[in-house]
Amino acid sequence: MKICRAKANRKTSFFERLAGALLTGVRDIHMFKVLTLALFFASLALAEPLHVHIVAHTHDDPGWLKTMEGYFVDNVKHVLDTVVDELPRDPKRRFIYVETSFFSRWWQQATDAQKAATKKLVANGQLEIVLGGWVMNDEAVVGYQSIVNQMTEGHEFMMKTLGVRPRIAWHIDPFGASCVSPALFADMGFDAFIINRIPYPTLQSFQQSRSLEFIWRSAGETASRGTDADMWTHVLDHHYCMPKGFDFEGDPYNNPPITPANVKDRAQVLVDECKSRSTMFRHNHLLLPFGCDFSWQNATVMYENMDALIAYVNAHSAELGVDMAYSTLSEYVDAVHALNMTWSRYSEDFFPYADNPLSYWTGFYTSHPWLKGFAITRAGALASVEQSHVLASLKTHRSLEKDVPALDALRQATSLIQHHDAITGTEKTFVAADYAARLTVGMQQAVPALSAGQTVAVVVKNTLGWDRPAFVRLTMPVDAVTVTDAKGNTVPAQVDPTPRLNGNYTLHIRVQVGISSPARPPAHAHPSRCHHADPSGCPETYFITPVLAVEDTYLSNPFYEVGFSGATGRLINIAHKETARTVAVAQDLLWYQGETSGQASGAYIFRPHGSNPDQVTTAPVSAYFVRGALCQEAVQMFKPPLPRSGGTSMGLNSELTDPSCRCGRCLACLLMICGDLAPADDLAVCCTELTQVLRLYQDTDPLVGGHIEIENSVGLLAPGRELITRFTTDLQSGSQLVSDLNAWEMHTSSYDSAPSESVSGNYHPIVSTAAIIDPAAFALVINTERPQGAASLRPGMLEIMMHRRLTADDSRGVGEPLNDQQGIDTTFWLSLIPAKQTADVAAAMRQGGYALHYPADLFYSVCPSGRAGYVNSYLTHLAPLAAKLPENIHLLTLAARGSGNEQVVIRLAHIYSGSDPAPLSAPAKVDLASLLDPSLVGSIATVEERTLSLNRPVTDLASRLHWDAATKDADEAPARSLEVEAPLVTVGPMQLRTFVVTFRQ
Repeated sequence: MKICRAKANRKTSFFERLAGALLTGVRDIHMFKVLTLALFFASLALAEPLHVHIVAHTHDDPGWLKTMEGYFVDNVKHVLDTVVDELPRDPKRRFIYVETSFFSRWWQQATDAQKAATKKLVANGQLEIVLGGWVMNDEAVVGYQSIVNQMTEGHEFMMKTLGVRPRIAWHIDPFGASCVSPALFADMGFDAFIINRIPYPTLQSFQQSRSLEFIWRSAGETASRGTDADMWTHVLDHHYCMPKGFDFEGDPYNNPPITPANVKDRAQVLVDECKSRSTMFRHNHLLLPFGCDFSWQNATVMYENMDALIAYVNAHSAELGVDMAYSTLSEYVDAVHALNMTWSRYSEDFFPYADNPLSYWTGFYTSHPWLKGFAITRAGALASVEQSHVLASLKTHRSLEKDVPALDALRQATSLIQHHDAITGTEKTFVAADYAARLTVGMQQAVPALSAGQTVAVVVKNTLGWDRPAFVRLTMPVDAVTVTDAKGNTVPAQVDPTPRLNGNYTLHIRVQVGISSPARPPAHAHPSRCHHADPSGCPETYFITPVLAVEDTYLSNPFYEVGFSGATGRLINIAHKETARTVAVAQDLLWYQGETSGQASGAYIFRPHGSNPDQVTTAPVSAYFVRGALCQEAVQMFKPPLPRSGGTSMGLNSELTDPSCRCGRCLACLLMICGDLAPADDLAVCCTELTQVLRLYQDTDPLVGGHIEIENSVGLLAPGRELITRFTTDLQSGSQLVSDLNAWEMHTSSYDSAPSESVSGNYHPIVSTAAIIDPAAFALVINTERPQGAASLRPGMLEIMMHRRLTADDSRGVGEPLNDQQGIDTTFWLSLIPAKQTADVAAAMRQGGYALHYPADLFYSVCPSGRAGYVNSYLTHLAPLAAKLPENIHLLTLAARGSGNEQVVIRLAHIYSGSDPAPLSAPAKVDLASLLDPSLVGSIATVEERTLSLNRPVTDLASRLHWDAATKDADEAPARSLEVEAPLVTVGPMQLRTFVVTFRQ
């Protein structure tokens, strides 16, 4: 088909204006719709036909009901084999492909003939690579850092293999859509963004108002980046599958093959469907997705039937008012762009996603929390390993590229887990285990060495671009050690004298981890008697039993005094020392009962049975308090671990369990406990174990002492439980919740009283931060180290869902209950900050999240010759940066680029928005020439700025399609110049800048 172009600057057709005139005064809504449709079809008949773009595609999940490898062998291989075989048979045929993870797997085993055919098909436009990320990532529970990494992994492969740079982003299955995505994709050079799953009321509204296409830019980006962050967006009018009755690989009774006898009738059905859908758009082009999950495995059948339908429709185009052609997304976008229309703006996200009034997809924000935590820690490990690799390689003059393949397994594993059915926890249990296995990286353990009385060197590494103080904790089998630096100086340390459940002890060490100046040398731990320069370093322990009328207990540090009820053992208030004001803060652990009748609560959907959760225990909480020189702790036993009776049960092989294990959380241990059925009714209350530690560090640095650390250990949940932590305060925060989007932008949402599901309909995803703010008093900020769901259901209240285990499937495809039997250890940071100190509030929200997601990394080495022998043999400090970065700049990436020469990728992120207070929101200058220590890496030879995913020069962004907005925001920031001013570069609010640097050694 030839795509006809409308006349330039056409805003509305004559018939559209006529419709408006005729319908003035028409009050009957049904008559209004009838006249509108009639006039619309009349305009099409008298003007131009409806141009239908048939977009052949397959939606291939890299893991869901099968593992990625299982899907490849059983399904995806056949898709790519047959599509590549069929496309050359007719130059009019088209196909789009999305997931690079599958494509790279296919490429490994493709024949030379298949590879040559694929390259030719890509070059002539018949096969279009869209999106091109390693996966189609989730948009709710994935941090922007991981989005950038997985897109880069995919784009680098596609560029190296096919020489292709994808133009169109295609996100048709993530469960809701984040307004961070269009900004990131704009920085990657995409011309348009196609999405699908948005809340059903919004979808209906867009359909009725013909607003399914718009310019998307978040409100936070407006004052920061302006049109730089604009993305023209198309929402699919229906789901991404082909129209009902036209799946020619499916049941032939309901999807009859096209024959000369039925082609007329079948064509008319398809034409009517297309005309109906076209009423939702303001022009005469229709994007018709033609594919579904793992479809086109028999491309021969699909193309033969579609060829016949298209040929018939085009032969009768004049009478049908429609023409059809195979099309790619680029061809559709280019045709619409040529209309020179103006477009409305949209500035919000599309969370929470719901597909009907009873089904809010807010459960996956927390599902499989152990996998979410694992994904975050491995992403942090990747950043640390990449930095170390670059510095070590440059310092030792070792080829950077030689070691890149060794990093690929971790890069690809951390990319794969971002898939929208992976980190979301919506896959089958054995598939989740497969993702975890891919992420597993061996770690050295220091415990055996300390048990033997040897000295252990602990190397502490900082991944962030700022100097930072930190407390690190190590688990030890001994209760007394001395800690020294490389020079033999005593390092502040504290041992928790109360053995944990596994019989070990906790060692706290206060370190100053440098990035720009020599870091404190590695600490050396030596088993010994408790020995400190200050006798107060030996902690003091107080026990409180759950008896009424015991006096309240207080813990304190330079920032807070935290009160605990003697009657209940629970948190009751927090005094802010600087302002001498006290806020009532009651914290408790509660659980919702997951609904099992009708629409059940499951892996995707959170639907509690009732809106009021139950307490884990209504009884007083057993608690003990530890006061030491470095930290003070309150250890609360909401549910002590069940005692082990010994022996095995349930037919469990004794070789699978550790008889000495008392953790109460590992799967083998829990199976034994449950098998012994230590009080079954007790387990049914909530879980096998639930302990909580609230910890205050004795430090004047806000990044360390300015928060209360809350650490939860959660055992095996009872079936049907959805566990939350809730903070109830006297803050007048109104109906608003502040939450992060993808750990990048802060978003404010108001309590929505409209949903019939008043609890789940007001949950929002968080990756790093949630807060409530009383403008006249304080902001209560919570940082979390893994993605979770959060809500503020009443003024002054903030709750976060921690864990879920359910008994029913929610009927969204996974086909099994979320029977998660894995325990977790999770950490929150709670900060209480005067609301008028806006810079401090912003810093707690953003820098606190980074510090928790990128903790100081610990590496262990046994020292057979003691401290002196280690110091004489190894480098004991390394400062990678010549100068620390400004406090508003994050070193997002420092990694080798495997492109055949000595190239290093440096990504800088300005982590504040233009609406944040100065000086945090001010543009920052970074001198790339002096960023890395020249004595380590040499001087800079060349600097090139690239797009965010590295696949093109940044100057190519100037050639992105321009879309005219109907309105302009008054406070819109000007577009930045694309001229590279290296080596001294300026990074503006919410900008991400990517540089490829070569060094002269």
